[in-house]
Amino acid sequence: MLYFTLRRDQRRMINLSGKHRSLLQVKFWFADLIALLLRPFSALMTLSALMTLSALMTLSLAQTSAPAYAAPNDLFGITPLDDESFAESFTLVARLSDDGYLLVQAMVMNGGFGDEKPACRILHVPSKTKGVNEVDRDGDWGFSKASGTLTVGSCTLRETARGAYWKARTDTLSVELSLNGSKGPRSISSMNASFDDKRFFNNELIIPWAKVTGQLKTQAGHQEIRGYGTVNHTRSTALPPQVAHRWLKVYAFPMKVNQGREATAQEGLLVEMRQTNDTPSRSIGWVWSKSQKQPRPVSPKQLSLSSRWAKTALKVGDTLKSSDGGSVYTVSALRSVYTYEPIKAYGLLGRVLKRWIGDPINVTSLVELSGPRGKLRGLVEQITFR
Repeated sequence: MLYFTLRRDQRRMINLSGKHRSLLQVKFWFADLIALLLRPFSALMTLSALMTLSALMTLSLAQTSAPAYAAPNDLFGITPLDDESFAESFTLVARLSDDGYLLVQAMVMNGGFGDEKPACRILHVPSKTKGVNEVDRDGDWGFSKASGTLTVGSCTLRETARGAYWKARTDTLSVELSLNGSKGPRSISSMNASFDDKRFFNNELIIPWAKVTGQLKTQAGHQEIRGYGTVNHTRSTALPPQVAHRWLKVYAFPMKVNQGREATAQEGLLVEMRQTNDTPSRSIGWVWSKSQKQPRPVSPKQLSLSSRWAKTALKVGDTLKSSDGGSVYTVSALRSVYTYEPIKAYGLLGRVLKRWIGDPINVTSLVELSGPRGKLRGLVEQITFR
């Protein structure tokens, strides 16, 4: 099967001239912008992100379920569809022990020229310097069920006995990671959405509580990294915009803190809340405490989240209630480390697409939660459509 990448489409312009070359250049820019604007769980919002956001923030969520976990070697399997808006991705979001932030993503998508185009992305935000995000779109993709290995361009994901192995390379960044933790897709109805016979969004957590260790290479050199993160899998044909105002995600882990007690190894908290209109009561989401077997659906009131979250960002002093019997965590520290505004970043072309995709801003922050048995540290993503 022949696979096309955006770079290959770009190289086609070498043999063209005049009007045809200009038209292809405009089409390429348009497709490239869409590809960069739409992605899930990251400050980089590529095609999968805005599909994810619009689907998750729709007014009517369907009772769809995640695909069955048929065999161990199917963990990273991808099943393409012919739909032009199809996108499927695996994403790691990790808080590093040095207070850095790491996102790695492998995606296959149809949007733009050609079908089943691969994208391998790395975003690294060091603790004290500016973040770097890059994407590599060269190559093809393939999955070996025999070895449980998915190759997406310069990304390689492989299931292991203890979790997963992930290797990725972009222009100036590369990572080689071990992701150790309990694995197997977990999903509930409030994670998924369906709009008609063709438009859907499915989300599942592949490794919800991953201990991350490995190597990171930047322009400054090599370094050992460690931390905690979450690996998720999304599959979607839904397109923006859907009615959506706010999206809150919290990833909190039992990481060491400078002062006070470290939380027990069994503690951890994952939260997602989506506001579907200006009224907080119309919000929907889920919460998962590490001590529980699976996430459960939750409303802002059940989460013990202050009603003002609907109009303002999460703040120090706000509370979150876990799913393990009602433990309440207080936001004791919150520091923004990365902000992404795709419409602003792409200037004129971004303004052209604003009517179609909306005007989102994604703010990622380092967070510390204080609970009855110690402190959790992690990340918060807050997406607002303006």
